[in-house]
Amino acid sequence: AKARNILQQHYHEGKKDVIAAVRELLHGNSGRCPLLSHLSQYQEHLLFEGAETQAFALGDFLVTRGQADCKGIYIVLKGTIKACSVSNKDESRELGRNSVAGDMVTLYNQAPSNVFCTSPSHTLLLSADLLQRMFGDKLKDELLKNRVVSFLAQHKPFDSFNPEQLEAIASIGEVVDVIPGQEVIREGVCLALCIFGEGVEAQIMDDKPESAGFINAKKMSGVVGHALGGDRIVAEVRGVMPWKLRANISNDMQARMMVWGSALDSLLAFSMLRRENSLLAAGESVEAETPDRGDARRSPSMKIAVLHDDKVGALRKVLVFRTLTDEQLRELADSLEAEIAEAGKTIFSQGDPAEEFYIIHTGLVEVKIDGRKVRSLSVGDYVGERALLFSEPRSAAVHAVADSELWRIGREAFVRCVTGPILDYMKERIAFQNTKVEIESLNCSRVVGRGGVGIVEMGHL
Repeated sequence: AKARNILQQHYHEGKKDVIAAVRELLHGNSGRCPLLSHLSQYQEHLLFEGAETQAFALGDFLVTRGQADCKGIYIVLKGTIKACSVSNKDESRELGRNSVAGDMVTLYNQAPSNVFCTSPSHTLLLSADLLQRMFGDKLKDELLKNRVVSFLAQHKPFDSFNPEQLEAIASIGEVVDVIPGQEVIREGVCLALCIFGEGVEAQIMDDKPESAGFINAKKMSGVVGHALGGDRIVAEVRGVMPWKLRANISNDMQARMMVWGSALDSLLAFSMLRRENSLLAAGESVEAETPDRGDARRSPSMKIAVLHDDKVGALRKVLVFRTLTDEQLRELADSLEAEIAEAGKTIFSQGDPAEEFYIIHTGLVEVKIDGRKVRSLSVGDYVGERALLFSEPRSAAVHAVADSELWRIGREAFVRCVTGPILDYMKERIAFQNTKVEIESLNCSRVVGRGGVGIVEMGHL
């Protein structure tokens, strides 16, 4: 009994450390790990339940080059960890707080570098089993996106972009294998990023006079996350001109690159960003403006639409607005006003009078009823329709969890355009949200999980 009590005490002390670490990663003020930035409540529960904390001493190895299996991935909580090339000692990358180590073993069953502690460090270990339960068949996509976002943030001009923009960039890149003994030739490239392996010899095949002065060849490593073409993106005022990429590898270990075509320039509207930067550098004011796109092609997704400032395109991607005519969409778009909400700001409180409907342009907001969190909303989601539809005070409070930009539509424009099927859908959605089901009225269909805090059952009425 004494031994059991000691084990239980150690278990509960360990869980306290895990809970504190996970809370800080999810809701702390020291930034977020991209991998954990969009978890559902169920995924958060799995994380709290299944993660472990693990401490390492100075010089301890987390991963060794060539390693084919791994406990899982490590998220740095405290201390510094270094990923270091074996073939080139000068190629290394410091992994600070919120960085991920061990992801390449999970992705490609092979570690491309040594990863070791340069100071006493604490990590959060997410086992392979936990990762599979959290992300399912999307695990590799999420790990790849996390790595690309982390690498992009190291390079100009991407170091000034917010997480949503970086994720949107990652989503349109294409992975290219660089196999020993084979040469890669790719036309129409605007940016190349080495994400795995080392010793990649990459070259921009461009003999135009205007290419002089740019970096046209580079030996690239996925340990560091080298990029080729970023200097052109920063400098080319009239849009990024695609080029031909030639790449091969100088060792016997396969490498992988991510490349972007001309869609990259369209996605981020770099010409606007460069114009603003040049005006600021010259000491001139920068007026907020929406480009006149005329009959430009519609944006293929909400993220691309909002990042491209395509208000009509963004509205069309909001589910409830899909039945609106082009004229109605333009009317709504003309009435949109941008509102910046810094992290922690209250957008509206429960009981407030209602005059606006909001679409989340960038960032993350949280909805609370009577102080209890009921949901989180991010890019493309909307909030505030209930009070406008029923002419009642706000039924919930909304706060910005991260720095956010909201697109605000006034009551008059909203009521004028939201009619017919849209109105019916919104009212049905609200009626469903109002449905209250008592736990006692549910019948258990099957048990879907067990853990230290209880049992998860699937139920039906």
